[in-house]
Amino acid sequence: MEIKKIIMHYQSEYDDNDNIGKLKRYYVKFGYDVIIDTILTILNEYSNMDFIEMDRLYFPNALEFLTDSYSTDLDKDDMEKLTEKLNAKCFFEKTKKYFTSEYLYIKEDYIRMIICFKTNYNINNLRNIYYKKYESRNPIIIWRCINALEYMSKEEYENCILSLEDKTDLINLFALALVYSGKKRDEQLIKCQKYYPMLFKSVDFRTFGAMILYFVPFVFWT
Repeated sequence: MEIKKIIMHYQSEYDDNDNIGKLKRYYVKFGYDVIIDTILTILNEYSNMDFIEMDRLYFPNALEFLTDSYSTDLDKDDMEKLTEKLNAKCFFEKTKKYFTSEYLYIKEDYIRMIICFKTNYNINNLRNIYYKKYESRNPIIIWRCINALEYMSKEEYENCILSLEDKTDLINLFALALVYSGKKRDEQLIKCQKYYPMLFKSVDFRTFGAMILYFVPFVFWT
C-alpha cells in the first residue's frame, strides 16, 4: 500500500518550506482512518526489532509522522479531528504498551509522540507509568517523563519534581541533573548542593547532562 511505504520511510522535513503541508495532503488523500490503521500496523510489526538490527527505522518513523502532524502541518481543527479519530480507534489504549518496551529508543519516541496529545488518558498513563515503573530506576526515562509532564500538566510536573528532590540516591541525582540542565544555573546549584555539596560546588550542568546522556544508556538500557 502506498501510504504504508510513505509512513515507513517518513523523515521529518519540517525545516523544508517545500514540504510544509505535505502531511495534510496525505490526510486528505488517504483519510484519517486509513493513516491511523496503517500506523498501528507498522507499530505492531516493528516494535520487537532491535534498533541495531533494523534496516529502516520504521517504528520511530511512524511515530514521527504523528508528531510532525501536530508540530508542523495540521491546524487546530485538523488536530482536533485527528485526536478524535485516534480516540475512536482506541489508539492510545492499544499503544500504551510502548511506555514499557524493552527498547529504550521505543520508550523515548513514544513519550515524545504522546506530548502532542494532551488528553487526560495520556497524562494519567504517563504519570502512573512514571511512578510504578521508572521512578528511581532509569534517569533518562525519568527525565523524558518529567519533560513530557511539564508540557502536558503543570500540576503533575510539580508533583514529580517534588518527589524527585526528596530522594538522594544517584539515579535520581542523574535524573535531576538532566531535568535542570536547561534551567537557570542558580536553581540547579541550590537544589543539588543540598545533597551533594562537594560534587556540585562548581558544576557545569550542561556538560554533566551531556555526559549522563552518553554513558547512562549503557547501564540503564531498560
